[in-house]
Amino acid sequence: MRSVFLLSICFLLAALLWAVQLPVSSYGLVQTLAVPGADVSAAEDELLHAGQTAVPALKTGLASPVSSVRMRCARVLALNSDSSGEDALLDDLRSTSLETAATAEVYLLSVWERRDSPAAAVRARIVWLESGRKDAEEKTLLTECLSRNPGWVGGYIHRAHAYLRNGEVMEARHDALVALALDANQFEAMEVLAQVFLLLNSPQDAYACLEQAVRVNPRLRANLREDIRDVFKALDAEKDRQRRERRRERPAV
Repeated sequence: MRSVFLLSICFLLAALLWAVQLPVSSYGLVQTLAVPGADVSAAEDELLHAGQTAVPALKTGLASPVSSVRMRCARVLALNSDSSGEDALLDDLRSTSLETAATAEVYLLSVWERRDSPAAAVRARIVWLESGRKDAEEKTLLTECLSRNPGWVGGYIHRAHAYLRNGEVMEARHDALVALALDANQFEAMEVLAQVFLLLNSPQDAYACLEQAVRVNPRLRANLREDIRDVFKALDAEKDRQRRERRRERPAV
């Protein structure tokens, strides 16, 4: 009986040590992110694996004066579905520092691609199918993945692009809207919707989508210059059409 009691005490002490050690080690891992030459990828993976126990340490990292540490902590938090991480990356996305903004964009895209996603090998196959324009096979695989991972924002974006390439406009619209319902800051979904509205002859809605995309991610302004030009052309054409209709409706004098 005594041995059972001692064994229970040992298990309890081990559990307490584990519960204390994980948060403490998380602070050490966050500090590792600032060490030149350190294996920061491994530290990130350990912090991600630690889950909620690493959150206090990661939130401390958000206050780091070192931008790389701050953004890495933000990415891990965002991958763990902690809104403070994505908010921090969105702030950095609007930074006047081109390097900071570019890194924030890459990190946000990686969060949407990995969060609630299938295995890395499956994601790699989807990218391979996309690059080879094997749209039918890609859509089938994505539909299977999304049935199992309905919260995967990146999957809806991949499938929306595949739909657009095949002229399936309403299906692309549906997936873009689902992506935005999951994450209202998903600027790729806003770009998809802009293309959809252009194809549906709704240039004003297309312009509103592009405007919102640029508001979230100012870096898109240069990349979307041609799309914005197309929208303005469509808006001018719509105004001309409305003027012609008003002339036809005007009674002859």
